[in-house]
Order: sequence, then structure tokens, then C-alpha cells
Amino acid sequence: MGDQNSRRQPAQAPAQRKGARRTPTELVKATQALATADDPDRPGTLGAKHAALRRRPKDRLADYLRFTTDPAVPPTNNPAEQEIRMVNIKQKASGCMRTTDGANAFAAIRSYLSTARKHSITPLRALASLGSDNIWLPVTP
Repeated sequence: MGDQNSRRQPAQAPAQRKGARRTPTELVKATQALATADDPDRPGTLGAKHAALRRRPKDRLADYLRFTTDPAVPPTNNPAEQEIRMVNIKQKASGCMRTTDGANAFAAIRSYLSTARKHSITPLRALASLGSDNIWLPVTP
């Protein structure tokens, strides 16, 4: 039984056995090796799901690991999920957006405040600037 488990475990790099930390390049290579390793398909519905999970990284490995080579790409999508959180809360609280115009206005205000926050402008200051002659707009490159 120990022999079966040793075959399924990926080989450890010498640096990992000694307790040393892996470099990002080593981690990418290890992930690529695991993603491209052959694993026999299991029968049934669960086996099909496992096969799909194994196949997806193989087909789009460069996309999955883009954050390791492009510093502009975050490793998680948490900021994007946080951006849409308020929309989901509004929909849960009211059940829906009542009109298309109301939904568009809500989205425009949320987008403006989110952009202002990313430029270190407080929401109150951004909204107050809308009522004055000194409207805050982000600098475009």
C-alpha cells in the first residue's frame, strides 16, 4: 500500500526536502509538471468531473499562471469580486433593480466612487465635487 501512495505523490525537489523555500520559477515549473502529468481517468460522474478539472489547467496553463510573469495581474480576483459586492447586496435587499434607468444610475455612481477610491479620493469629497465647479475626474493617460 505504501508503494501505491508513493507513486501518486509528486517528487519533491531537494530544496523542498531540506525545508528551503521555493523560488517563483521553481513553483511555476512544479505547477506545470503537475498540470501536465498523466493521471488515469476514474469511471463514473465523479471521474468525469475530476478529468475536467485536470484538463482545464492543461489547456489554459499560461492563463492560470499569468500572475507569475506579469506583475500587473493580481494572483486572485478578490478586488473584482469586492467591486460587484455592493450590486449584489442591493439586489438582495430590494429584490431587483426597479427600472433600467435606475440600474444604470446606480452603476454609474458606484463606478465613479470606486474609481475615486482607487485614486485616494474619499467618496464624500468625490460627490461634493460633483456639485461644485471643480468636478473630480481621473487623469487619462
